[in-house]
Amino acid sequence: MKHIVIAAICLAGCASTQKVLNKEPDSVYHSTKPVDEVATCIAQKNGAKVREAADGAKFVQIKNGWQGITILFRVTPEGQGSLIELKKFYPFGIATHKQCY
Repeated sequence: MKHIVIAAICLAGCASTQKVLNKEPDSVYHSTKPVDEVATCIAQKNGAKVREAADGAKFVQIKNGWQGITILFRVTPEGQGSLIELKKFYPFGIATHKQCY
């Protein structure tokens, strides 16, 4: 029974990349720094990788212990800088990011 409960929690806390990318942002930030610099900084501070979406945006996924996405940062060009969208799938997900922009 204990394993069923753990599996149910894992499935409830896991999201596909596409599902999170399609979600409306929970927070939006603006930076004068370029996209690659912002995305790389967020990835390095959280032990994650920078990936590229089909539309050319950069994104960084922060995963939980079961490898489900808890937070996704989508970084796109905005003028001379960047637009950073933070999308939370799991309300208790945390990530280090504000010093990157």
